[in-house]
Amino acid sequence: MTNKELQELFDIAASATKADELFASINIQDRKRIRFAHNRLLETSSVISGSITISVRFGSQYGSASTSVLDTNGIAACVKQAEQQSLHTPSIESIVPYAGKAEVKPAPINLTEPMSIPLHWYTKAGESILAAADARGVYSSGDVTLSGDQLAVFSTHGLFLEQKSTPVHVGVRVFSEDGTCAGFHEMFSYDYSEIDPETVAKIAIDKCLAWRNPSPPEKIGRMTSVFEPRAFAAMMLPFLQQFDETAFREERSFLKKLDGSSRLGSKMFEDWVNVRSDPYHPTAPSIPFTPDGVPIEPATWIKKGVIENAVRSRFEAAREGTSPLPPPSNYIMDGETGTLEDIIASTERGFLVSGFGGLSIKDVNNCLLNGPTRDGLFLIRDGKIERAVTNLIFNDTPIYILERMEKVGAPVKTTPDGVHLPMLLPPIRATDVLYERTTDLV
Repeated sequence: MTNKELQELFDIAASATKADELFASINIQDRKRIRFAHNRLLETSSVISGSITISVRFGSQYGSASTSVLDTNGIAACVKQAEQQSLHTPSIESIVPYAGKAEVKPAPINLTEPMSIPLHWYTKAGESILAAADARGVYSSGDVTLSGDQLAVFSTHGLFLEQKSTPVHVGVRVFSEDGTCAGFHEMFSYDYSEIDPETVAKIAIDKCLAWRNPSPPEKIGRMTSVFEPRAFAAMMLPFLQQFDETAFREERSFLKKLDGSSRLGSKMFEDWVNVRSDPYHPTAPSIPFTPDGVPIEPATWIKKGVIENAVRSRFEAAREGTSPLPPPSNYIMDGETGTLEDIIASTERGFLVSGFGGLSIKDVNNCLLNGPTRDGLFLIRDGKIERAVTNLIFNDTPIYILERMEKVGAPVKTTPDGVHLPMLLPPIRATDVLYERTTDLV
């Protein structure tokens, strides 16, 4: 939709109420997807959808409602529903106004309109993945997904922000014919021409076949470990999500010390640990404002090992009398120049961890994570991959891993499993990583 069309829809909402405040967001999505499993195409789909969510405030009472009917009658009915809901909600003691007028530069995440992608690219992408799996005697499953998304937000305080994005995703999980080994790889981009489905399939298949006949390790306990960027992302996401003042206040963050003081400003890691965010980063751009209309500016979270900042919502900012610091929409961590292969070659003995099968927080006070390795666990000996290892239950905290990190490579673009959060992270090697037992997970 054009900005003029979006503004007209917002004006309809604003004119339909006498609320003290109104906030609205419009989401438009044009999604095309190919899904496949067991080396067979399951479905191709093309879905265009849109919705508006409207929130109103009368005095100290709030109400919200949503509709997919984007015309005058549909929006007016949605406003009325939000008003009715506000009558039945408890009063709020502290009123925090919706975001007001802001200038936000569009981020470079709108690169390829789905309609402009040649039809043969979709079909070739799926066919090449299935053909590669057939040729090497394995079964593949996954998807090729292209979206044309649009988010716009509006408030009666003069806020109007809009951003289009064109995320492209190819993900392939591969299993052997007997189901005893598996591999996975995926690629994300906002430009379909940067995605090579054949490479995605090859890496997943190579990982699967390399993990044939895994056996338990000689011992279970602490072991030097090399983490691929995807595995590192799975650990770093719950760690970085604890950089939050609300979580600190509610005692859900490692940033709160035992004596109740904060680790903000404390040096916890070596000088080479630097983490920042920037929605305009050329390699990992992301959306430049939050769903509630707060601009996302470049920010530093860890600088030379020092905890620099924590997310501060509009509500926390109002409580403290400061400005909001919204959650980032990407993460960038500094690294060096070496590759994953270089780190493996310099490792005398340890594990290579490709990914995880889901990590859960076991103890929020020190961000202790627990969960199985997946998609390839290998023993490194004298700089070479010696054999496949049975999956293990990881039981450690990113805090200790960052403290014991002894080698980092060049950052590469990745994302945590199941979450489209662009990250630039290096492969790393850390000592004394704790594993507690084997698991039958494939």
